Parts: sequence; C-alpha cells; structure tokens
Amino acid sequence: MERMNSPEILPTLVIGAGVLGAAMAHTLTQSGHSVIVLEAEKRAGEGISSRNSGVIHAGIYYPPKSLKAEWCQRGNRLLYAFVQENAVPFSACGKLIVANQEAEYNQLLWLKDNALPIPLGFTEWRPHGLQARWALFSPSTGIVDPIALVQRLLETSQAEVLYNQEVSHLRVGPLGVELEIEGTRYCAQRVVNCAGLNAPLLAQKPPHFLAKGSYFQVTASEFQADGPLVYPAIPKHSPSLGIHLTRNTAGQWLLGPDIEWVETENYGVDPARQTDFFRAAVRYLPWLKMEQLQPAYAGIRPKRFRDQWADFLPVFEGEHQQLVHFLGYESPGLTSALAAAEMLADHWR
Repeated sequence: MERMNSPEILPTLVIGAGVLGAAMAHTLTQSGHSVIVLEAEKRAGEGISSRNSGVIHAGIYYPPKSLKAEWCQRGNRLLYAFVQENAVPFSACGKLIVANQEAEYNQLLWLKDNALPIPLGFTEWRPHGLQARWALFSPSTGIVDPIALVQRLLETSQAEVLYNQEVSHLRVGPLGVELEIEGTRYCAQRVVNCAGLNAPLLAQKPPHFLAKGSYFQVTASEFQADGPLVYPAIPKHSPSLGIHLTRNTAGQWLLGPDIEWVETENYGVDPARQTDFFRAAVRYLPWLKMEQLQPAYAGIRPKRFRDQWADFLPVFEGEHQQLVHFLGYESPGLTSALAAAEMLADHWR
C-alpha cells in the first residue's frame, strides 16, 4: 500500500474482517468500490463473529422503525438469498417462543403485536420434549455457520484482505481519511470502522459496555437434530433474549447466552453457572438433567448502555461523510450486516 506522502490515495478501507466488515466488502465492491479490508488478527472472524450463536433473526423484538428492526428484517431476506446462492451451511428451522405462566403469556401478546408485519403466530405445535402452555412460531428465524458466512462474503467480494494489520489514529484530513497502519501513515478516500469491540477507540468515543454471554452444550438432547430453536418469553425491556435453546449447523444443541457485565475481554465459561442455566431451561425442557450441560464457549456483546435499550449507531464524519463508525453493533448484527452494508453503499452512491 502507498504511504501517506505518496500522491496516490488509497481506495475504500474496511477496518475489521468480521461479519459486518465482510458484508461491507461484499456489498461495496458490488457497487463499484475498490476495497481493502484490514484485519488485526491473523484470520477473518476471530472476534465477535467467531463467538456468535449464528441465529438468523426475524426482527421481532426491536422497536418499529429502529435501525435494528429495519436492518434485521431487510438483512434476513438478503442473508437467506446469499447463503442459498453461495452454499453456506444454514437451516431455516424456525423458532418457538414459549410461555408457561400468565405473565409470560402477556409477554407473548406484546411480542406478537410488536412483530407486525413479520410472520409470527400462535401454534399448537410442540416438538417432542418441549413443555409450553402457549407458543409463538417464527418461521423466518434460522441458523447459519458464522465463520463460513464471513469467509464466503470475503471470497465473493473481490476485495483485498490484509491480516495482522493494526489500525490507529483515524481522522478526517484535507485529502481524505488519515490513519496509521502498523505505525505507518496513510490516507484513504473512504473508511468504514467495523472494528467491533475496538470501534469506539478508533472513533474516539466512550468505550462499549461489555456484556459477556456464556453457552452450555446440551448433551444427549431429546430434541430432533433438525428441530426449531426455543426461546422463553421475556419482559418487554429485557437486556437479553433469555437463556434459550439453539443449535449450530453441526447439529450441536446449546443453551445460552446469559448476561454478565465484565470490565475486560474474558472468554472462559464458569462451570458454576451451570445451575442457573439448568433452572432457566428445565421450565420448558422437563427432561433436562444437570449432568447434560457442559461448558461450551462465551462471547461478548458491545453495548452502548447497561441500563437502557440502544439502537445501532452509525456515526459519519467529514464534509462528504467519508468516514463512518459502526458503534453498538451487537445482536442482531449478523442478520443485519448485509442490510447495513446496503445502506452505506446507497449513501455513498
């Protein structure tokens, strides 16, 4: 790449090769941009994306007209189209949201109203092993292999991807967006900050709050291998979607995530949390035994606030808005990535 004192200005740079950065590379190159992706790690998707549950969300939980609602709903359709066209492992398995108490039933009613016009309706269907007095079914929920998705987005993007590239000192200058890459100064036409947990540092904004979520694998599950995901009913303003039953494309059933506020990145799963997971899940999985839960993995969601709901926050800088930071980019980030990239491509068109 050319140094900053060269007359040549670098093209569009995407910082971060997670699912958002990969979606940006894929969509922006399709829109005619020449793109270079800079990743600090030695492989793509090593950060938030590799510790994602891989759920393709329908968008039913978020306030109407919020970016999370709009990008998730649009991204759901774009994502299903992409994985089918590009042989990425996925399953359109659907999701049941279940309730066993009156208060939980009222939460289902609120959720059904909030979801309009997304398909979501009450069903009498109960897969073997599920206990639920009431259940909503979301047919457009599914699962995807997150790492395979990231890799395929990058492969189809025609972007140049450079690894072990640490970016710092990002700002808009007179000639473009100035930055340092591994200590050397450069200038680029446009820059997209998709650095995940490190995005606020590059944006010179307050750091995210770190919401750690652990997962336990369910061994000897009584659920069929291709069954639906199962989520509990949650209060309207819950900071999480509750400890739910999900699975990956390899057929492993998992419970999680919970939510634990941490000060630094820490991905160990505390075996002592097993009891809380068991108590939460046995309410709708009556066959579950404590010994069937084994620590699996943990991820961290970057949240803008600890005590209130927050939307995705794209922050534009520069007279021509040639620098954009994606802050608070957490769930449903995987599902929303292609829609977020579509928005930016349209904005820069």
